Amino acid sequence: MTQRCTLLMQPYGGAIIDPRARVCFLNNTAADMAHALVDGCAAGQAAKRIASAYEISTSQAEADIADFLQHSEVGPLLRVAAQYDWAVLGSEQSTSIVQADICLTNRCNLECTYCYAEAGRTRNGDLSTDQWIEAARTLVRLGMRKATVAGGEPTLSKALFPVFEVLAENGVAIQVFTNGLLIKASTVERLADIPLNFVQIGLDSTNEEYHNRHRGPSHALALRAINLLARADIPVVIGANIFPDTLDEVARLAELADSLDVTLRCNPIEARGRAAKFDESDTVVNESFAASVAQTVQNVSERLPHVFAEQEVQHTLEASEHVCPFSKGCIAVTASAEIRPCSQADTFFRSVAPWAIDPKKAWDYLDTIEEHIAFHAIAQIRPEVCPTRDVCDGCSKYPICAGCLLAGHTCKERR
Repeated sequence: MTQRCTLLMQPYGGAIIDPRARVCFLNNTAADMAHALVDGCAAGQAAKRIASAYEISTSQAEADIADFLQHSEVGPLLRVAAQYDWAVLGSEQSTSIVQADICLTNRCNLECTYCYAEAGRTRNGDLSTDQWIEAARTLVRLGMRKATVAGGEPTLSKALFPVFEVLAENGVAIQVFTNGLLIKASTVERLADIPLNFVQIGLDSTNEEYHNRHRGPSHALALRAINLLARADIPVVIGANIFPDTLDEVARLAELADSLDVTLRCNPIEARGRAAKFDESDTVVNESFAASVAQTVQNVSERLPHVFAEQEVQHTLEASEHVCPFSKGCIAVTASAEIRPCSQADTFFRSVAPWAIDPKKAWDYLDTIEEHIAFHAIAQIRPEVCPTRDVCDGCSKYPICAGCLLAGHTCKERR
């Protein structure tokens, strides 16, 4: 049976969705190259098409396509594009949804010291189950093909399984992020009926003391959840946030994952959300540390090559184009149905320090939000919470950049 792939064209680029529902976002150049190759053009024909569209030499276009076909995520698909059943969808005139990060609730049964979402135990503006069902149906109608369901703690929401049912009925790929505290045998039985990509459980260390230091008393329950899910053949990812003093835990966590036949994703702790308040003497969060984590993961993966989970790919080519996933159709939906460019936007906006001024890009960013099809759809559900230009008037620290729209520039004066 021929496997199905999708190329979704958008105003600012596009996205490739492979047979395993992995999404790779493309900038304009990459999307046009992919479109030519999927259309059946040989590399030489594709080069002429790109050279004409971008007014460059054919030799330069050939070199660009050769580099593109070496890309680790999309290259293997496009080099043998004819072997797949391709659906080319979307339009360069309108943005549709590819992927949504859905926060079902702001509530959480833990109060992690570094929580990026700054979740807590109090209820704060959650939608009702009926509202979430309608929101999920709206997102599906607008083309959503992949959903990440998180929180807060999503298992605290009564809407969890009703939303799963809507997504599953419509063929949406689903992945869930949870601390695992409420996952019991009865929960696993229900989850087994849902076609999940994976369930990610937060476990920062094999050492109970290290884990509980930042997450609270949850180590044993997280391990219980991992074991229950693994025994039920539900794909599990251990999600570990790595601190400078727990770098050695990468190898131990990998061995644990290997023994349980699950996968592992290790991320360096970042200075956002509650972690933005950490004293530098307690946690050093910088590029050097991030590089150390990446190198440690690489070293361990040489010994245990199948343990580490694949990272989400955001875009393929570095270029001075719109490459933020939001402009390609990736959105975040908060617990009160506010549209965000990504699930990290709010805490990033609150914690970022200004390092550049570019008012024009800030305005471009707002235009992108207001033109997005999801903005208007969710506005019909909860019109009072959708952002407008007025939200940022007077803000002195408004981050924006061509690369991710959240992290490169700050507009000091919004006038």
